[in-house]
Amino acid sequence: MAAKSTELIGNRQLLNEVIGRFRMRGMTLMDWCRENGLMHQNARVYLLGERNGKVAREWRRRIVDAARQTRRNKT
Repeated sequence: MAAKSTELIGNRQLLNEVIGRFRMRGMTLMDWCRENGLMHQNARVYLLGERNGKVAREWRRRIVDAARQTRRNKT
């Protein structure tokens, strides 16, 4: 059986981590949402774990991956 990838559990700590990491790079969660076509209200709900469907889990992973990148791509 293949190993299941680690699933991110949404909670207040995850939301705070994401917000902090974006701020360290000089941007906000709202900036990222605008650039990626996601309403920031939905991002907050997904990161808090208030929604856990397939779409919510996919967005949660994308947001966290983006926040954990070391640099912002400036173009």
